[in-house]
Amino acid sequence: MEYDFFPSSFGPPVAEFSSGFEAIGDWMSNDIGADAHVIDQLLTMIEQLENRQKLEHEFISAQYVLHMDQHEVELKFKYDAQYSAQLTAEEEHIMSIENGAGCGLTDLKIALQKWREYIMESRSAL
Repeated sequence: MEYDFFPSSFGPPVAEFSSGFEAIGDWMSNDIGADAHVIDQLLTMIEQLENRQKLEHEFISAQYVLHMDQHEVELKFKYDAQYSAQLTAEEEHIMSIENGAGCGLTDLKIALQKWREYIMESRSAL
């Protein structure tokens, strides 16, 4: 999983992830944004999983649902009930694959730590 962060002239910084992981970049850029408090919450959840204080966590943001267990992470796009009702089971399955991503818990932790570092550096540069 490769990624890069860069400034945006239209708002908060942008996280861009490699093919197959684009949803993580969209989630970080648009749902998490530059909110260090939310990033800290997520890192605390990850720490609880790593320390076996919790078996799993779910984090619901504006557009995505993040499910984490002690080893893996699955991010899925949230569909509103009206849109979801219009999809067949097969279409919904295809959409969930195209609009989601998964990775290891440690991979997400590192990406979030780097994202937090990047947004803090971006703020101090202003």
